[in-house]
Amino acid sequence: MPLHQLHLVTEPRRDASELVRLVGLALDGGVNWVQLRNKSASAASMYAEGAQLLAETRRHNAYLAINDRLDVAQALHADGVHLAGQSLPVDAAVSLAAGRVIVGRSVHGLTEAIRAAKEGADYLTFGHVFPTTSHPGLPPHGLTELAEIVHAIDLPVLAIGGITVDNLDSVLETG
Repeated sequence: MPLHQLHLVTEPRRDASELVRLVGLALDGGVNWVQLRNKSASAASMYAEGAQLLAETRRHNAYLAINDRLDVAQALHADGVHLAGQSLPVDAAVSLAAGRVIVGRSVHGLTEAIRAAKEGADYLTFGHVFPTTSHPGLPPHGLTELAEIVHAIDLPVLAIGGITVDNLDSVLETG
């Protein structure tokens, strides 16, 4: 299973059919991984939305990860689970996943990245790289820190936060 080339992280939507429609457009546009993220959703609603997104990703030969819910990812037979800092520890998730789903982890610095790699993460997401409306008032981590992590860790590293067509080349230059 190829790891991420272009990863879409969803935002909660009231209408699941609209979410599926928008994800389908993103998949048509080249996204190859979708992460279902809805921090306030119940397991049941994550499962229902995830089932619809799994069908859509399969139709596009793409992959689905579930944010923060290993139980839902496993129940769906999704491709991965993505963990945040307050999620299960990476090593516990890796043990529970038993190779059935890949385990990703969000990190915000080199120390976290090294720890997640040692605990068995399959990939890391680092950010926010540039200013973003998702984290108003928080300074971005920047390209230098991204490059440090990319070069120190032998895992795929996804960059997130404020990335646009105008700064994409500088992100890609970090490796």
